[in-house]
Amino acid sequence: MSRLKPQLLERSYQELENNFRSYSRALVGVACNLHRTREMRFLFLELVERCLEPWRQVTWSHTDLRNFLTAYMQCALEMDVLREADLKSAWERFMTVVSICLLRMYHT
Repeated sequence: MSRLKPQLLERSYQELENNFRSYSRALVGVACNLHRTREMRFLFLELVERCLEPWRQVTWSHTDLRNFLTAYMQCALEMDVLREADLKSAWERFMTVVSICLLRMYHT
């Protein structure tokens, strides 16, 4: 959150601070369920319903979304939870691909 404060408008930052847990839960939830064939088939639907719709409702700009996804990926890579190289690599690959998808699908 502290990395994003200078980049976001005050209104966007307050909204992010209030809903960070739900946004994080949505992204991690999508990541955790990708090993199931059924979940993989509905990946884009999940991204829209769990991620894009909430961001559209609060009218995030494309730049705000890009900044959030970049900071979210980088901060997670610095956490002790991802100290194993394989886990770190998997997270980075997932967030890179999902960020590209989300940014391409996001339009206000």
